[in-house]
Amino acid sequence: MKAPIIALLASAFVTLSGCVVVIGDKQDWHSKRHHIDIDPKQAQQLLIDADAGNLNITTDANAAEIKLVAKIQSIDKHIDPDQVIRIRRDEGVIYIDSNQRTSFDYSWRNPQKIDLTLTLPENMLLSVKQGSGDMAIKGNYQALNITDGSGNLFLNDINGPVDVHDGSGNIKITSVSGKVNIEDGSGQIDASHITGDTQIKDGSGDLTLKNITGQLYIDDGSGDINASHIQGSVSVEDGAGDIRIKQANSFTLIQDGSGEVSLSNVNVSGEQNG
Repeated sequence: MKAPIIALLASAFVTLSGCVVVIGDKQDWHSKRHHIDIDPKQAQQLLIDADAGNLNITTDANAAEIKLVAKIQSIDKHIDPDQVIRIRRDEGVIYIDSNQRTSFDYSWRNPQKIDLTLTLPENMLLSVKQGSGDMAIKGNYQALNITDGSGNLFLNDINGPVDVHDGSGNIKITSVSGKVNIEDGSGQIDASHITGDTQIKDGSGDLTLKNITGQLYIDDGSGDINASHIQGSVSVEDGAGDIRIKQANSFTLIQDGSGEVSLSNVNVSGEQNG
């Protein structure tokens, strides 16, 4: 009895990636684009809950509506956008949900990937929750809150405070006017041209930070830290990895596990170190 069982298991190859399941032979994927215009009707807050897929979000000073384009990919050729894109409104908050909340059996047999592209009016309070996939955001926001499972995150030309909770994947931030708070599990973080205080709590991965106007606080588990051209103070709690600070108003090493510390043009306890 063991031989047939082993043969059966060997014939079924299962790949899991962002809730996309492929079994046996290569599946034929079907794609459909769906366009939705949403009237905010005085709503100032938008919550996006996405599962597997990429997100691209920007703002437009002339936009009066929320414009959504969904690219839906599925092995089921009968794609019904209304079943996978759900929109509702509740007390001034708009919810956009692209999660696969069907039965496990259906999701297992009919995997989907949904890429969302949104153009928003300016100065909305935006909260995004994503399971897996890359995310790119730019524009003007009242505030920007991101919870990301896995995938790379790109923030560019952001006006407004930013709060990021990330599981894994690289983070690249370029030009933010506002405070930045990042809690990251793993992956590299590259941030530059931030006008505001910046706080980073990182599990593992290298950090490269430069041109920050404000205070910089880093709590890092492992990975190298490179910070330069920091107009405010720099405070670091570090587990393992080298620390290199160049041109900062002041530097405080709260805790250091292992690794070298290199300072250049940095004030430490009122003295210039270089």
